[in-house]
Amino acid sequence: MRKKGTIDLMVAQSGTILGIVNEFFISGDFISITGKVTEGEKVVGELTDFEKALSSAVDRITDDYNKLVDREFGQERLSSENIKVVALAHRRVQNDRGLLNTILWDSIKRRLYPSGNEELDVISLREGFKIVAVEEKDHNCESCSLPLELKVSCPVKKLISMQPAQ
Repeated sequence: MRKKGTIDLMVAQSGTILGIVNEFFISGDFISITGKVTEGEKVVGELTDFEKALSSAVDRITDDYNKLVDREFGQERLSSENIKVVALAHRRVQNDRGLLNTILWDSIKRRLYPSGNEELDVISLREGFKIVAVEEKDHNCESCSLPLELKVSCPVKKLISMQPAQ
């Protein structure tokens, strides 16, 4: 019996996407991020263990989904049941990844940009759990209609770089 005002989060969140995050957080066995820091990128921080757990949970959910697809569609005959299983799993994984990525990026932005000026940098994740900002010296992209003279980060590129890893 728990005392009033206390809760065992591991038990309360067991079987949920937050339970997966907790497993990674407690074990400290995080899934590595790939991609080296490249020219034009500046390391601005590193993920906290909580953020590493969120990122790892996204990767596990994605891997589990890919295994399900391989298993269901790897059969000789596709049935409507196979297709239904994958369709339902796809909807769930998209929802789960979206929720976890929202929490992950919110945590990063609030920590790195406490004043709320995150629009100043395009940020992304690299190996070694590094957070990088892309330094754009000149705005010369055809993705948006902002004048080149503004010398600002392209908001279209920013949205693309903030999309969850596939």
